Amino acid sequence: MWRQFHLIFAVQAAATIGLAVLAGWLAGFDGAISAGLGGLVSMVAGLGFALMVANKKNSSAEGVLRDAFRAESVKVVLVIMLLWLVFKLYKEVVAAALIGAFCITILIFGMALFVPETKQRNQGN
Repeated sequence: MWRQFHLIFAVQAAATIGLAVLAGWLAGFDGAISAGLGGLVSMVAGLGFALMVANKKNSSAEGVLRDAFRAESVKVVLVIMLLWLVFKLYKEVVAAALIGAFCITILIFGMALFVPETKQRNQGN
């Protein structure tokens, strides 16, 4: 399962860098920092989600749903706290760059469902 998250985090990081460059070009230094922070908020929240579900071995639908809801609630709480923290502490925030980068990278995280999970082959047998 970690393979999907590694790939998604790499794509999120690349998107965050690209969006920070674009926001820097359009809105200056504060725009670049704001976009970088927006992407970082999404990535940290996604990491919280990944840590909650990555090693769960539930065999029942109830267990899988329970773990998914818990992980999603951790992600939502992290998003709210981190966005509040950025707006509170970074007075020069460019809201459009922050929210734009956040939205794009959070959508990228949703693409983890479409990354196929491959089974490791037994090389010695």
